[in-house]
Amino acid sequence: MLKKKKKNKNKQSTTTTTTPASQTGNRVPSPGFSLASVFGLGRTQPRQQTPQQTTHLTTHQTPQQTTHQTPQQIPSNTTTTTTTTTTISPPTRWNHSTPTPRTNRSDITIHIRRPGEGNSSSSEREKVVVVPDAPQESGESSADQGISPEVLQMLDEIEEVLQLPGADDAVYLPVSQLGLTLKIDYTPLQRMEDGEEADFIDTRLERILGRPHPLGAAFMHKYGARDPRMTVWVMRALCLLSDNAEALSAMGVNPGAAVQRLIAMAKKQSRLSLSAPSHGFEMQVLQVGGFVEGKLLSSLFPPDRPTCLKLLSLYHPARTERGEVVLLPPLDFQQLGVQMKNLMHQVVMSEWKAWRETGKPMARHAIEDIAKVAGFLQGWLKERFGTFPLAAVDSLYHNGWTYEKQLVSTLSKPGDDNELLGWLMNRGQLVGWGQNYGAPFKTTSYDPSRKEDREALQTIYADLLANPQFKQALKAVSKLTACCSKGQGKIMVQPLFPSTKVMSRTQFRWRQARTLIHEFLHALTHEKLTEASWNIGEGQVLTEGLTDLLTAQFFAQLVQEVRSNEEIRRLILGDEPFEEPAAKHLEVGYGAAGEKAKIIKALVGIDNLMAAYFLGAVKFIGL
Repeated sequence: MLKKKKKNKNKQSTTTTTTPASQTGNRVPSPGFSLASVFGLGRTQPRQQTPQQTTHLTTHQTPQQTTHQTPQQIPSNTTTTTTTTTTISPPTRWNHSTPTPRTNRSDITIHIRRPGEGNSSSSEREKVVVVPDAPQESGESSADQGISPEVLQMLDEIEEVLQLPGADDAVYLPVSQLGLTLKIDYTPLQRMEDGEEADFIDTRLERILGRPHPLGAAFMHKYGARDPRMTVWVMRALCLLSDNAEALSAMGVNPGAAVQRLIAMAKKQSRLSLSAPSHGFEMQVLQVGGFVEGKLLSSLFPPDRPTCLKLLSLYHPARTERGEVVLLPPLDFQQLGVQMKNLMHQVVMSEWKAWRETGKPMARHAIEDIAKVAGFLQGWLKERFGTFPLAAVDSLYHNGWTYEKQLVSTLSKPGDDNELLGWLMNRGQLVGWGQNYGAPFKTTSYDPSRKEDREALQTIYADLLANPQFKQALKAVSKLTACCSKGQGKIMVQPLFPSTKVMSRTQFRWRQARTLIHEFLHALTHEKLTEASWNIGEGQVLTEGLTDLLTAQFFAQLVQEVRSNEEIRRLILGDEPFEEPAAKHLEVGYGAAGEKAKIIKALVGIDNLMAAYFLGAVKFIGL
């Protein structure tokens, strides 16, 4: 924040000494770019052999008047005495001189210049930066050098970066996730001369890759002047990787792929600032580069043979824990059809009644209020449980995806046959394997590994959708069902409150917070885990069972924080009176799929499970 300069009413005179830029110079933005090459400016031509002046300006002001002055603006009621000393000095390139001491930001004030005030020709109000009346180190104004205010602001930002730890000296950062101490040394960038950037990139790449890779010239030609911030980001990343190349190479990461990912990351607006707190820049380089993922996976062990057989029996209903394949009798199609149609009718009607009392409109719940909770949960999960999600090189956390902006109403669903079929297939798995529903898949010898059985089940779903009354009810329920649409990058939630006869508002807010966690985890699910679910008998064990297991674990932690933190309580529960969440919200749901997920966790451990879920390393859960 900029503070206003303290006024001194007793001050009688001010002396300003102006010194040629050739004697003091201007600081060059790291790493070694001149303004001409970085910002595409025409370099100021050297002056002809004209005298350069040192001018002493003595101004006298009355005690009653205080005026914000620009270098070009002196009040008419000021008496000025000018002493001029003329010296001759050869022209010097301004961008290779010694740094200029910077004015303390706390001493800077902002003056709003009105139209026509001073030497301004603007018809609009203008902001004017006013520095304290201290000796100035540069004789050339910004206008003389052809530097725009935007460029000066960027220079300020870059110079702030230079004051960070590791900018002027090397620091050593212990990184517990990697089990190493990271060397952070960006001083070579400061020592770099203009035009040496390409050689620097090539040298650092050779240290990282272990072989020459002349990319620097092409990179600088393409990005050097067009996107200087991105260029500085990449060069700092190369500094970090090359200085720690030996330790990082032991993590089994392909260095070429790591560099490519980092260059792609640098092009995104979601790249972390060089001055991000808690060494956020360095951690993002390690995460996107794949080094955190490599380290996490190197510390885990796949399950042994007996454990794998137990796991496979969970994924495939026709396999035993000894690895035997059981030949099931032919599917009883008629019985399966009767049971599934009856049960799906019951499920649809019960879900509709849970939302609405007959003839009574449902209360609205503003999507904007729900989005605030979603945004909080995204940051909260990152802080509390971010190790594995952030280690994924393509994580949503690295591509700028924000929960608040991608949250939409379930009422926007189209209600077409593809949507309704997807609803039936999801609930059908829950019903078909669920003991609470009599497990009709099991009692009718349904084997998902048999193509004819899968086709028979699709026929049953098609018959259900052919019933106009059922289809109309299903459309209404689908519009009240939260979901994650990964293809669109959207998460849908209900902008409504259900009937209070079924659930209190407090309990619904608890359930909605749990739902927001569950759907966000779907968005973070690695595509390799999703693909693995297509090739096992009970795919819902992976897609819903594991998701709800993690949801229950994270939600339990959230409940503890709501109990102890009033601000979080008001965000999650609103103005509703506090009551503990229903026990079912703390349990793993999704019927048989959830029960099997708990067995998987017990067999392989939570780290193996999260490595498969967030990083796609499915071998650690026996696949």
